[in-house]
Amino acid sequence: MIATETLLLKRQKLHGQKSIEVRIMDDTVMVTGASGFIGNRLTDLLSQEKIAFLGISRSDKTNSIPFRSVGDINEKTDWSNVLTNITTVVHLAARAHIMQDHTHNPLASFRKTNVQGTLNLARQATEQGVKRFIFISTIKVHGEQTTNTPFKATDILSPTDPYAISKKEAEEGLIEIGRKTELEIVIIRPPLVYGKGASGNIARLQKIISHGIPLPFKMIHNKRSLIGIDNLCDCIITCLNHPNATKAPLLVSDNNDISTPKFIRLLAQSTTKSAKLLPVPLPLLRFLAKLAGKEQDIKRLTENLQIDCSETMHLLNWIPPVNLKRGFQWSSP
Repeated sequence: MIATETLLLKRQKLHGQKSIEVRIMDDTVMVTGASGFIGNRLTDLLSQEKIAFLGISRSDKTNSIPFRSVGDINEKTDWSNVLTNITTVVHLAARAHIMQDHTHNPLASFRKTNVQGTLNLARQATEQGVKRFIFISTIKVHGEQTTNTPFKATDILSPTDPYAISKKEAEEGLIEIGRKTELEIVIIRPPLVYGKGASGNIARLQKIISHGIPLPFKMIHNKRSLIGIDNLCDCIITCLNHPNATKAPLLVSDNNDISTPKFIRLLAQSTTKSAKLLPVPLPLLRFLAKLAGKEQDIKRLTENLQIDCSETMHLLNWIPPVNLKRGFQWSSP
């Protein structure tokens, strides 16, 4: 690999006085999925911290430096023209959840991008001398819910849907590549990520709130781990060259679990409407959801899914820099 200078980047933690020093290679970081929700914010922060990057996107977000388009990501994608002088790859690009997936074989479609596409990139990265490969997985590789204890990195993997299955298989393939080569593998497993530009369930809930439509969750007392976009990106940047980042899969969150009613109220805090919550008993809510074919949606909003991120915080000497209240101040529609 080309010899490079290193620099010490002091990153002041925003919610306290603690500072840490992170060694960042003075080379280029390649970010796939750069035009997506997480990639957009990550590349902004890399720019702010004066870290050279190359953003990769399927779209023509910009064809100007430092962004490039590579088209579809699969087992045949040729990365040779963009991996030159890259020190670290942050792989965000993925086939994500699709609300109404009409493909004949959804798992095969997820595998094409999330497994075969990921491993193809990792193999070509090793050939080009890339040092580190940071893979953004999902907490869903452990399952959809917790019971008595939060998920830990050492817990058994038990994915239930095609998206999570494909992420688990990608993790396993990357670990095998890491064993056989000098490529350092970093695996990050986040929960639901919120922030400006979030899509999916967060965008739908925010739209419902902004229209003043009541939601039947006042009697829900669950606990769910979340992570703000800035906290996730801060962790990714910490992992660019942290020596402990490769030691175990990294479970990350805001380290402040909340209920669905609180989550909805936080979403509403910067809108012109207040959250309207109706006291519907959980058994009735589940029954109505079953009739409407929305059982899985209601499960995600009413059950527990908690993460123990203490090991990640210890390994990286990392604390989520943005607190919960501040993290939701983006939410004006």
